[in-house]
Amino acid sequence: MLDLQHLKTFLVVATTKNFTRAADELDYSQSSVTHHIKGLERELGVRLFNRFRFTRRVVLTQAGGRIYEYAARLLALADETKAAAQRKEKRAGRKRDATNEKVLADFARTSR
Repeated sequence: MLDLQHLKTFLVVATTKNFTRAADELDYSQSSVTHHIKGLERELGVRLFNRFRFTRRVVLTQAGGRIYEYAARLLALADETKAAAQRKEKRAGRKRDATNEKVLADFARTSR
């Protein structure tokens, strides 16, 4: 199963073109970023970046370029899902509050 955190790390590395800068932006260690990318590459069975040691720059491979669009869409859908769940929970909370207020009001009337 694809890990959303690994996908987020992938997008930040692709944007910054550098593992260290991505680590700084995400507030991770550089080794965590490397671990996320290697795990994602292992799971997908493709290399996502060409790494250039002397410049410490990375560039998306052809497969990485294809995956980038999907990763962005998956993360956007995850954010939408979370927002929808929170909206529904807030509405449910308001209904519970109204019901609780009615129960309390009824109790107060009957206990006089």
